[in-house]
Amino acid sequence: MDPKVSVIIPTKNRADYVSSAIQSVLDQTFGDFEIIVVDGASIDNTQEVVRKFDDKRIRYIREKKDRGVSTSRNKGIRLSRGKLIAFLDDDDLWMPSKLEKQLELISKKPNIGAVYTGAWFFRKSGKIIGSHIPFLRGNIFPKILKKNRIGGCSVVLVRKECFEKVGLFDENLPADEDFDLWIRLAKCYQFDYVREPLVLYRVHEKRVTTNPYRNLTAKKLLFEKYSLELTTSFNDRKILGFWHYVLGVRYCKCEDVRRGRKEFVEAITCNPFSIIYYARLLTSFFGSKVFSLLTRRVDSLLRLDYRRAKYAHW
Repeated sequence: MDPKVSVIIPTKNRADYVSSAIQSVLDQTFGDFEIIVVDGASIDNTQEVVRKFDDKRIRYIREKKDRGVSTSRNKGIRLSRGKLIAFLDDDDLWMPSKLEKQLELISKKPNIGAVYTGAWFFRKSGKIIGSHIPFLRGNIFPKILKKNRIGGCSVVLVRKECFEKVGLFDENLPADEDFDLWIRLAKCYQFDYVREPLVLYRVHEKRVTTNPYRNLTAKKLLFEKYSLELTTSFNDRKILGFWHYVLGVRYCKCEDVRRGRKEFVEAITCNPFSIIYYARLLTSFFGSKVFSLLTRRVDSLLRLDYRRAKYAHW
C-alpha cells in the first residue's frame, strides 16, 4: 500500500546534518510516510550516513551529477507515491507533531492546496535566535507576490495533484525556487497554516541564501517571469516598487551600486512615501562594502524586521 505522505530530502555534502534531519522525520507522531533522500553527487560520507538507518520507509537516490536542489526535489516528486508531499532541507529539523498537525488541517479542508507552519531559527550551539509566525491564509496571491511570507520548503505540505497544474520547481533559478513555487501555487490554490512553530531552521554560514550573486540572478529572473503580473494585474504600484527596491539592494551587495541606485529611483517613483527607499539610495553613495555594513544599522533605526534566515529571500 502506498504511503500517505512522501517526504523529500535533497542533500549534498551534508553528512554532518542530514542524519539529524532524517531522524526528525522518523520521530514523527504520524508514521504513514516514505522518505526519499536525493543525493546530489556528494563526495563526503553522506551515502554511508543514510544507509545506516534501518528503516524500509527510507529510499536513497544518488545522482551521478549534481544539477541543483530544484532538480533533486523534482526527482523526488516524480518518484513519490504519496498523495501529499512534504519537503525537508538537509540542514533543518521537524518537531515530532509537524506532519500530524498539518494532516489534521488539510484533511478537513479539501479546497486547501498547501499547509505551512511556523518555525524557529537556531544556531549550531542550539540557541534559538528568532521565529516566524504565519498569518496568511486563503487566497494569498496578492500578498505573496510582494514577498515570501510562507518560508522555506521545510514548513510546507502540498497536495501532489497541485504539481500537475502549476508545474514543479523551476530548475533555472539558482535561488528563490521555493518562493517561485509558492507564487504559482497561490495563483491556483488556497493556503492555510498551523501557527505553532514546528520546524527548526538551522542558521549557518554555508546556506545557499547567503550568496549575493546567486540571489541577484534569481531575483532578476523572477522579475522577468512575473513582470506581467507586476505591471498590469495590480493597481497597487507599491508591489512593483518593492521589487525594484529589492533588486537595488541585491545589485549594491554585488558591487554594482550604479545599477542599484537606478533601481532605488524606480522604487521611489512607484512609492515616494517609503522612507527606507530614500535611506537605501543615500547609503548606496558610500559604496558596496559600506552599503552592506550600514543596511543593518538603518534597518535597526527604522525598526524594520528583515529576517536573514532561510525563508527570507529578499
